[in-house]
Amino acid sequence: SPMDWTEKKVKEAEATLEAWFNLVLEEELEGTALPEVVSALSDDLNTALAINTLKEARHSVVRGLVSKADFIASAKLLGFDLQQMSWPKRFIEDSVPTGGLGRYEDLMKGVELHAIRRPEGVSAPAASEIAMWITLRAAARQKGLWDYADRLKHGLLNAGIILREGKTSVEWEPDPSFSLANLGELPEPPDVLSTKD
Repeated sequence: SPMDWTEKKVKEAEATLEAWFNLVLEEELEGTALPEVVSALSDDLNTALAINTLKEARHSVVRGLVSKADFIASAKLLGFDLQQMSWPKRFIEDSVPTGGLGRYEDLMKGVELHAIRRPEGVSAPAASEIAMWITLRAAARQKGLWDYADRLKHGLLNAGIILREGKTSVEWEPDPSFSLANLGELPEPPDVLSTKD
């Protein structure tokens, strides 16, 4: 049956994925997909049931009834690689000065960036900080703030990060000189955040 796709449902789906990601943020685990998830998918590929089962399993993980490793494996079976996903806005909130998001939030409004993948061998916390820089750079580029975008790129290059940027996705990898210590402090966005044609 057709899906009733609304903006509200999109936000609910994003919130669900973020909750799953936060649950396993710093975990590097190998597990086995939960039998209930496998069973749902075996039943004529019942993805709605599989996702609902995974939503319930998250609560079981929190209560210690299901292992994080098996939760990660179950999500991966559904195509959600929680160990590779990044949620940049959350990391911006955690990393900006104590005054709050302020102009960072203004810069993020209306930005389209669907994916930032974490390379193998890079820890989740390091990848999260880099995702924050990449997201702000994407926002600056989409809004025509080229000087600010260049400052962010310079910081990433200083840290030994190679970028491959698409319109709404970014891939990155560390080069041999990679060092998060060289990233420096996040530069403040410009005062005027106007989109240039």
